[in-house]
Amino acid sequence: RQREREREREEMLGGFVGGFISLRVRSSAVCTRACEILRHPLRITPTAAAFSALSSFPSVPLHPPRRPSPSHQCSSRARITSLRSRRMNSPRFGVVTSRSSSSNSTNSNDDTNNQQNNNATKRKTAAAVIIGNEILSGKVSDVNVAYLAKLLFARGVKLCRVEMIADDYDEIGEAVVRLSQKVDYVFTSGGIGPTLDDITYAAIAKAFGVSLVCDDRILCAMKEISPQHEINVARRQMATVPTGAELLAVEGLWVPLAVVNGNVFILPGVPWLFQRMLDAHKGRFGDESAALATARVYTNRFEGEIAASLNQLHADFPDVELGSYPRTEVAHNYCVMLTLEGADEARVHAARDQLKRAVDGELEPGLLPQMERPRVG
Repeated sequence: RQREREREREEMLGGFVGGFISLRVRSSAVCTRACEILRHPLRITPTAAAFSALSSFPSVPLHPPRRPSPSHQCSSRARITSLRSRRMNSPRFGVVTSRSSSSNSTNSNDDTNNQQNNNATKRKTAAAVIIGNEILSGKVSDVNVAYLAKLLFARGVKLCRVEMIADDYDEIGEAVVRLSQKVDYVFTSGGIGPTLDDITYAAIAKAFGVSLVCDDRILCAMKEISPQHEINVARRQMATVPTGAELLAVEGLWVPLAVVNGNVFILPGVPWLFQRMLDAHKGRFGDESAALATARVYTNRFEGEIAASLNQLHADFPDVELGSYPRTEVAHNYCVMLTLEGADEARVHAARDQLKRAVDGELEPGLLPQMERPRVG
């Protein structure tokens, strides 16, 4: 009878474990609560225990359970054995055991290959936050976004979003924290000077819950590179950065590229400084080997005439991104510039050749015949 009770409890525990694996719950608190429920005198099912435990922890995300196929259903004892094996193979225990069957080894290799392929095709992402009332009022035109976009594109990084915001503590903090959770890199431009509207360091420090510190290394570099300038209160403000920030030095400059939260890069708004600091540390952002293959086709036909051909090309090459841009300068010797981008260079070239034929285009605008008609439409 004792063995029967142990077997019954083992089966119940196995069902409980299987239920939690299918629900993909990763919370020790929830598991502890479920075990307490299972020990209750009332006879309840493992599934009921699982959901009852989850109801005690509303903050734990619950994903929809997956229904296993009949061929993948296993006994309770097998579930427990699988769980024990998984724990022993965890790096947390410092022990790695070999697979006992060739099928498991094959599946493991397939998973590894799939993971490598996913990593190879996944592009890094970035966002930019342009800070300054002068930008929003039109007194100053931003040129930093274009430079940043070209540099990131050449290194295989996708610039997903650009936000222009005022010199406001809450707006700066909210934007930077939100974007840092969504993309791999966040770049800020502006607001790190010596005047009262330069609040970017302080706003970001507040948003991430850290204090500010006047860094002696910046002060020393300031004295060395600009000895003619007095280190007054205003200049000390430019050396006051969020505590714990990583400071990346730039040769010939005393102002560092400050990095907060591991992925927020704080840059000045002055274009030549912005560009020089980015160039000095561009190796931190993506990799040139991850850059997309590109091609361009120019045509003297109007967009309204070639739209159907573009739709057909998109259907034939869904993996190649197509862009259509009418000319912006009178001196341009074309009506429309068409761009192609994709991870597979051969596919991009094939799309380019088809597009060139479809729109009577050329690979260089100078090869197009001179047109006498108006360049609109």
